[in-house]
Amino acid sequence: MSDLNEVLKFLKEGIAKFRKAEIMQFQDIIKSNWQPQKEVLGFVGVYAIFEKNKGLIYIGSAGKGGHHIKYRMADLFYFGSKKFKHTLTEKFLTTLGRFKTIDEVRSFYFQKCYIKVVETKNIRQARILEEVLIYLYNPKYNQE
Repeated sequence: MSDLNEVLKFLKEGIAKFRKAEIMQFQDIIKSNWQPQKEVLGFVGVYAIFEKNKGLIYIGSAGKGGHHIKYRMADLFYFGSKKFKHTLTEKFLTTLGRFKTIDEVRSFYFQKCYIKVVETKNIRQARILEEVLIYLYNPKYNQE
């Protein structure tokens, strides 16, 4: 039973951290060449993307194979045959057709979105917290 108590404690703390997390702008994370800033978000965890005046639109996790949050943020700005293209960007350009070009998506992220992040100890914790946050908040673009 103590294992369950540890998981519940982790989830309560993670949800509280998510609610209190600092708002970050993409301009503070991504350079003009669409690469991540070296000094930010170099850790495993959960990230949430918000559309200004509309609320939470997507929750994801990062950390598998050292692919930290900063790299997942940079993945948002690419589309094509790149190995680590981002699911949300792909949805915007293909299945949803919300945008016609990657430049439109980039402009959307920079001008109309912000993020929050929560650091976790490992990818397993990040994935668990991600799923619980998706369940609790039901972001528009996490729906299948």
